[in-house]
Amino acid sequence: WKDAAEVAAHLADGYAALRARTTAFKEALFSSTLPPYVLDAVSANLAILKSPTVLRQENGNLWGWEGCLPDQGCCHGSCTHVWNYAQAFPHLFPHLERTLRAQELERSMDESGHVTFRSALPDGPVPHDFRAAADGQLGGIMKVYRDWQIGGDLDWLRRMYPLAKRSLDYAIRTWDPDGKGAISEPHHNTYDIEFWGPDGMCTSLYVGALSALAHMARAAGRPEDAPAYEDLARKAAAFMAEVLISFVMLLVVLTASNSKKWARYTGLFGGALIATYITFEAPLSGMSMNPARTFGSAFIARSFDALWLYFVAPPIGMLAAAEVYVRLRSIRAVHCAKYHHNNDKRCIFRCRFAELENPHTLSIAE
Repeated sequence: WKDAAEVAAHLADGYAALRARTTAFKEALFSSTLPPYVLDAVSANLAILKSPTVLRQENGNLWGWEGCLPDQGCCHGSCTHVWNYAQAFPHLFPHLERTLRAQELERSMDESGHVTFRSALPDGPVPHDFRAAADGQLGGIMKVYRDWQIGGDLDWLRRMYPLAKRSLDYAIRTWDPDGKGAISEPHHNTYDIEFWGPDGMCTSLYVGALSALAHMARAAGRPEDAPAYEDLARKAAAFMAEVLISFVMLLVVLTASNSKKWARYTGLFGGALIATYITFEAPLSGMSMNPARTFGSAFIARSFDALWLYFVAPPIGMLAAAEVYVRLRSIRAVHCAKYHHNNDKRCIFRCRFAELENPHTLSIAE
């Protein structure tokens, strides 16, 4: 079409046929056995596949922008940490999606395992003169696992496994050199900045990549590779679990203890959470939330393996909870840091708990 008028004319002339084909496609997709969350991810942005955001090269390989403007593409190179999100191609056109895996691991990775997160156009070598993107590189390993699960091609997996292993080994050496199970060294990411220190976003991808490679190792005939990655995955999962349970605990405590209606039950809420954590979370991390408690038992047992985790993860989770609470309610909604006030003991903090007993000052605070 040379202009929008021709598009409109084509739509008017063929509307019935176009609608029938669209409806048939929709019914075929949504009657499949794919889980609802996969169907949602696959169908949400299908129009992009036919937009200038996506190119298909003469050799058949995919290549994509991050998006497109009216007259040009925006942010080149099938950017790994942006195309991490895409689920339509792997589920609808898996053979095309696999060309992106070859692009990442065969043409955009060097011998050390560094993946340049923006690929060349047309296909070819890329310079390795910038930092790797942690989220893109780790996501690429998970995508190899996903594409193998979708297609079931074991020969393809055996071809890609050594490359995925090289990529993950680079990630471990570069961002988790001490084998702590958390991405902690400065790491580039989708925000186009460097994250310093452990963070939940990239460490969750790290858990996924480690677990995926362990599964692929066994399927590809390399079972001896799996235990090392599984051990790191357990440490990474423990880190994430400690952040999460600490976040939820403090958010519940802040919400309850700063409510006139629920303040007296704060201890019950905390106790219920601890009982729940012991039952369901303890197998992942031992359920600490308290560096002092963990250090005491570790000192007696002379077992300090991964002790750093319990000094880092709980404060991260609790500081995040405090920040969320203050942003949702305001700093004036925090009346005191003391856990339990319904007694005759002096409060050592800058306490405003009495405001909860006064409707006038409570309304001002809220």
